[in-house]
Amino acid sequence: MMKNLTTAEFITIVISSFALLVSIFAILGSLYTYCVHDAKLKKQDAKLNKYQLEKIDEEKTRQKRADIKAEIVSKSGYLFIIRIENIGLCEAKDLMIEAEEREEEGIKIDPNPFQLEKLGTGEHNELKLFQINNTSPNFKVLNITWKDEYKSDNRRSIKLSLI
Repeated sequence: MMKNLTTAEFITIVISSFALLVSIFAILGSLYTYCVHDAKLKKQDAKLNKYQLEKIDEEKTRQKRADIKAEIVSKSGYLFIIRIENIGLCEAKDLMIEAEEREEEGIKIDPNPFQLEKLGTGEHNELKLFQINNTSPNFKVLNITWKDEYKSDNRRSIKLSLI
């Protein structure tokens, strides 16, 4: 049967076989590319899911935390008014604000320690700091402790500039 093939028929068979091989390689190449691309997408999707879960956990934690800041809002001679403010997203409870005091400093906070039962989100309270003499240091350290939904022993030391 092979001996009766004409040259045109032979060329047609060779071209058809070549086209079949090219098609098979194209299909295999497409499958390989799809599998590699799919694996990359799944890996990327897993990273995105992990990142989103971390962000959700971080936001939940942030909503359970109070964040207390202190700043001097007014100075009149030897009297400083200090604003204690909750800039967090949760209520702060059992606040204790205590000034580090030494006899030679000549600075007093009224009262020391300053206590608050609670300080809601966005709320503030003020306390007075008195500079008794001109030899006082240029800053004062306040140690603040409080409780919130996230933790029961939050602490922060804030250095206030008296200049």
